[in-house]
Order: sequence, then structure tokens, then C-alpha cells
Amino acid sequence: DSGDPGLLFVDTINRGHPTWYLGKINATNPCGEEPLLPWESCNLGSINLEKFVIEKEGKTTIDWEGLAETVRYAVRLLDNVIDANRYPLKQIEEATKRTRKIGLGVMGLARMLIKLGISYDSIDAVFLSYQLAKFIYYHAFKESIEIAKEKGSFPAYDSKLYKDVWENAKSFEELLSTAGISERPSDYVKKLTSAVVDKLDFDKLKEDRIKYGLRNATVVSVAPTGTISIIAGTSSSIEPLFALAFIRNVAVGKFMEIDPLFLDYLRKYELDNPEVVKKVAETGMLEGIPFIPKSMRKVFRTAHEVAPEYHLLHQGAWQQWNDSGTSKTINLRSEEPPETVEKVYLLAWKLGIKGVTVYRDKSKSQQVIYFGIKKEREETKKEEEKAKQQQLAPTSFRMQQKFVEVSETYAGGCKTCEL
Repeated sequence: DSGDPGLLFVDTINRGHPTWYLGKINATNPCGEEPLLPWESCNLGSINLEKFVIEKEGKTTIDWEGLAETVRYAVRLLDNVIDANRYPLKQIEEATKRTRKIGLGVMGLARMLIKLGISYDSIDAVFLSYQLAKFIYYHAFKESIEIAKEKGSFPAYDSKLYKDVWENAKSFEELLSTAGISERPSDYVKKLTSAVVDKLDFDKLKEDRIKYGLRNATVVSVAPTGTISIIAGTSSSIEPLFALAFIRNVAVGKFMEIDPLFLDYLRKYELDNPEVVKKVAETGMLEGIPFIPKSMRKVFRTAHEVAPEYHLLHQGAWQQWNDSGTSKTINLRSEEPPETVEKVYLLAWKLGIKGVTVYRDKSKSQQVIYFGIKKEREETKKEEEKAKQQQLAPTSFRMQQKFVEVSETYAGGCKTCEL
């Protein structure tokens, strides 16, 4: 559980492989969101879901029309990249243009949920993930058909052999049953999605694909968005907030970061004073802080407060409506036993997930992010004691006495995504 790419379920990858007739996939890129044939390349982009939470008639809701329009633009952009790109090797260019795979993903899910008043580790949140994934896949696939009308299908397209992913997608109820959960989503979240998502016509979509073709062999891929979510100023991918305050180790030193959205909520309740911030910064979460309003404790759930099955249910929900892969880190507390990792791997496979990464806190001698000041002090003390034992000069650490407002909250273990 070092945090490197975890377990890949090759049987699941190939069962859900739309262009199975072109060959078997044996590997993916490091984070697991792109199962590819030899020489194919990643061509990824992500939509910031947080931007589609709007106020309408005095109520907070989702801008479904705006989201659909953005999906359409994004698919066209990614398809154009294939032709505009300069390829380093002829083999890569030939393989890429043969299938024209693109991977439209998301970021900002955690922040969207917070703004909608939904706890990440709830059935409502998983249901919303499922409905969002379904909606985005539908419009991405539909736009790929529209481009095929104009420019033609990808060269390796075979209308009779191509496998539509929705025909084998597990239902939301099946995911809950597999995880042993009997609870059902609330009327609030059903009303939030039913007016648009439940009306999607996949039978018509299949008819159009057979009639007009398909421009891209794959259209969706959920990547970690480790760096681009920092640039976009939102939470990463489909991950929960890692911590409300955490220590980041970078080349120039160590910095404590406070989640800006959390600070905004503190201001609403007139709690944005140094004493409150310092208390939260001790652990990076709201657990055990009695004066924080219940509404805030409900929505500001962090990665280690979320039970493994809810991490997996979110990943499973997005994987059902995805013709590539879904990258997700299952964050575990440092005291979790090996049996928990075993349960995570088995449940991931049962949920139809193509690959999963488990990261147990402090399982690496050094890691990019620590929870709050308290844990950083503990790690510093250990380093000093170790240095004394080795008869070396003890390392010193001075906490910078300022709060840096940044937005990246991903604690994934993949080395290619760490900063």
C-alpha cells in the first residue's frame, strides 16, 4: 500500500473494453484511468463540476444545460487535439489516429457536494455521482456521433462489433446491494437529477451510433487531476477533501494550507478567527470540535473520515458510465490492518472497478501531505530522534506563521501526480 498504482483487474478491463475486437489490453498508464492498446496515447481533459452549482429561483441546483454544453465543447476540443498534435514517434501517431481515443473527466466533485449541502460519505452523494457520470457520458458520446457525421468515424470502427458500455453498466441499486447497503437516496437528490438524467434515451443513442458512426473509440476517462485542479482552484477529480488544513512538503520547504472554501464557510458563521483556525489546523478535520455548526461538520468530511466502502462506491458509480478507467485513491488511516486492504480489493472487483489504489497514511517514510500541525510535529519529532540515534545533527522545522489559501486537496499516492 505504498500509494503507487494499486491493483488492476485485467479481466474487468477487457470485459468493458468497447473496441475489444482490436486486441486485449494488458496494462494502463500509472494512475489507471487509461487502459490502452500498444502505442496509443492519453488525450485527457477535465470539467470543473463546482462551476455548475448555481442559484435558481432562490434554490441551489445544478446547471445541467451549461454542463451539457461544456461537455460538447470539450469533446470537440479533445478530438481536434489528435490532429493538431505533433507526435514524437510514427507508431504513436498511427495508433492514436486509428482509434482517436479521448478521455473527458471531472474535478471539483467534493466542492460541488459541499455547495449542494450533501455529505461525501452518503448515499445521496453516491447517487449524484452516478447520475452525473451517466449524464456526462451520454452527452460526450452523443457529440462524438455528431462529429462522425461531419468528419467520419475513427478508422478502426466496426458498427457491429463495437460494444456499448451502458449495456453492461451496473444499476445504482446493484452497486448498493453489492456493498451491502440498504439505504436509498433522498427525495432531495432525486429531484435534483431526475428531470434531466432520467430522460436520457440510450436506445436512440445506439441507433444513431449504428447509423452515423462514432468519431472516438472512447470518450470518457476520470483522471486524478493532481496539478490541473490546483490551477483551476478546486478539489481534485472525484476525491473527497483530503484535509481542511494540511502540511505540504515541496522543494522550497513545508507549508500549512487551509482550504479556501472552508474559510468562506467559517466567515459565514463569523468563526474565521485565529483561535478557530488554529484548532482545526491541529488535526485538519472537524472531528471533536464542538463549536462548529452541524451543517458544516456534515459537508466538510475529509478523506480519512470517509469509510472505504464510500470511497469505492463513488469510484464504482463513475466507472459504470466510463469507456476507459476511473482513477481513485482509497485513503486509509495508519492504524488500518491488512484485512481492510483485502476487503477494499475484493469489493472494488465486485463493483466492476477496473483498477484501485490504496494509500495507508504514513506507509511511506516520506509523503507529500500530512494532516495538520499535530501530525507534522509528530513526524518532525521522530526525525529528530532518529537523527540523534544516528549521531547526526537533528533536523529542525519551523512552521511558517501564516495561512496559505490554496485549493489542492488530493492526497493520492501515485508518484506521477505528486508535487
